[in-house]
Amino acid sequence: MSYIIYAIIILGYFVSFYMLFPKAGRKSWEGLIPFYNFFVLSKIVERPWWWCLLLILPGVNIIMLMVYNSNLATTFGKRELGEQIFAVLLPFIAFPIWANKPEMKFIGNIDRSLPKYRKGPLR
Repeated sequence: MSYIIYAIIILGYFVSFYMLFPKAGRKSWEGLIPFYNFFVLSKIVERPWWWCLLLILPGVNIIMLMVYNSNLATTFGKRELGEQIFAVLLPFIAFPIWANKPEMKFIGNIDRSLPKYRKGPLR
């Protein structure tokens, strides 16, 4: 039974990557190749390539998968708390649903250098 659940989760990721990568300016086939799809995802969400290596480590991989899900949702404009929680807890449902919506556009990463995202007093 657990293999069926794992297969559904993996299939949900592959389908959503296949549909979301072209919206981010990448080729859709890149979402179907295991491990390479997370390397491409690192480029899309503008994170270091070595984050993919952290997916190999037990325990850390679960946290990194949640980080990837959150970053992917952010780059496609899903920045509200409820959308982030949906992306982190049920990505195999959230991303295929969002990928099927034609109004879903690639926005890009948050510019953390803006004063709104700085901590401490503004200078």
